[in-house]
Amino acid sequence: MFLLLLSDASCALWPADPATAAYTSLRENRLDAAVSSFHQALPCNPANARIRKDFAYTLLRTGDRFAARRQFEEALRLDPTDESTALESAFLSFETGQPREARRLFLRLKESSDPGIRAKADIAFEGIDEPLRTGIARWQEALRRAPGQWSAHEELARLAEKRDELALAAEHFEEAWRRRPGNSDLLLDLARIWTEQGETAKARAALVSAWRTGTPRVAESAREQMRGATPAAGELALAVPSSPAQQDDAPGFEAKEMGTRSLENSYLNDALTYLTQAYQQNPGDAEVLYQLGVTNNMLHRDAEALQWFGLARRSDSPAVASKAAQAYSALRASRPGLHFSAWFVPLYSSRWDDAFLYSQMTAEYRLGRSIFTPYVSLRFLGDTRSGAKFNAYTYLSETSIIGALGLKARLFPRAYGWFEAGEAVSYLGHRPNQGLASPDYRGGLAWSKGWGRLFGAPESGWFTETALDGVYLHRQQDDMLLYSQTQFGYTLAKDERGHQLMAYWNFNLTADRLGVSWANFAEFGPGFRVHLPGMPHGMVLRYDILYGKHTMPAGFRNPGYWDIRTGLWYAISH
Repeated sequence: MFLLLLSDASCALWPADPATAAYTSLRENRLDAAVSSFHQALPCNPANARIRKDFAYTLLRTGDRFAARRQFEEALRLDPTDESTALESAFLSFETGQPREARRLFLRLKESSDPGIRAKADIAFEGIDEPLRTGIARWQEALRRAPGQWSAHEELARLAEKRDELALAAEHFEEAWRRRPGNSDLLLDLARIWTEQGETAKARAALVSAWRTGTPRVAESAREQMRGATPAAGELALAVPSSPAQQDDAPGFEAKEMGTRSLENSYLNDALTYLTQAYQQNPGDAEVLYQLGVTNNMLHRDAEALQWFGLARRSDSPAVASKAAQAYSALRASRPGLHFSAWFVPLYSSRWDDAFLYSQMTAEYRLGRSIFTPYVSLRFLGDTRSGAKFNAYTYLSETSIIGALGLKARLFPRAYGWFEAGEAVSYLGHRPNQGLASPDYRGGLAWSKGWGRLFGAPESGWFTETALDGVYLHRQQDDMLLYSQTQFGYTLAKDERGHQLMAYWNFNLTADRLGVSWANFAEFGPGFRVHLPGMPHGMVLRYDILYGKHTMPAGFRNPGYWDIRTGLWYAISH
């Protein structure tokens, strides 16, 4: 009575009705003033649900969803028949982390006589209830397959509580506690569920157990729930299990299976927990290593993901090692900072009766989200016979070591442009019509794309891959060379020892801006790529039998030719 009189007296002190002032400020879009006036109006209108509802909408406009939810809840308490308030309260409950309360309101509103409210409630209810149903079924199946997983009991109990399946929640909270009695938080969960079920004696026993055996934080929370009273010496408590079953006793394959299922259903934290346990029980399981990499990557823990992918790519399983290596390379390439890469292509050509070596080593600094990447490059372009002869065909080998500074730009997916400037030094000690060294400027555009079962895939299947390149070469009369290389064929899956074979058909086209005869030709023919046991990832043997024809045959006695090329491709990155 005193508080009511005090409230009435304080309302009488206001020079104007604060509710009127609140609505005036609201019309003038002065939200801060409106919020202040609504706060003043509430004690003067304690039973006015409309004012609380309008206050809630005002708080929503200011972005304070938690305060708005509380006002909607109070307005609904004052007028339980207002379904629009109930709908707003339900949505805000879900948005502010109270899915259980939201589900209850949506379930009630599914029976609304208003078709619009009923339709919204139907959709929203299903959006909350379907993941809960699925999760409960998932954990029940997990426990059926691997009984005794204490954390599975806990997860199942929490989902059941959110779905108001209190008996199921109580059963699994209790089972989780009996398997892990050291986790005294579970006693507070049990006390909460049993209180809701009306099991006051059991709830009290759970609180007494929490007070006696729990951590200081848990014991203090239990004491607060017992209204500060200290349990009597002989007061009933829950019996502590004498030999609790531990989760760690479960076989490794069970933890692995549960981790895999959690990852498949995007329960990432659960997947991380179970897969870590599976790794501890069997550190050599390649699939677990790879899945830990995937899970950490999806959790945006890229440093940890790289470590797991790195372990998996060195595993004895060819299929896992292949996909882990691809994941490692892709993730490593996406991270900003200094990166090193190199590729080497030694090959022999029967047409030229010569062996060639093309290689490049690059150090580049990636700038995060920037499309530009500066780099330093060292190339080697040579062959074994250029020192004995020189003619137009030696454009196949520049007989040089080329150092350069460059800049690369990502243009769109799988395409980039590049330009570099440097110095070319002939390893022969001379070049016709040139000195030992000469400036070197080159650049170009590159695009590549693969479809199907590409080399390194763990399964067999058809594939196609295409590469398009345009290259500007200053030292070759400012020429622009255009290359198109396409392979179509079939990839065999890697066997247990690591063998893999790719058989394909080549279609190659080359042209240039100046129309010189040596740079304009078309080739086609069969080819094979082979990866043998013991070869590092990124290394393959290649064997091609090609028939070619020069499209500008001036200077050639026979514009058609056969060429057998065999060589090695090896690329590494760090």
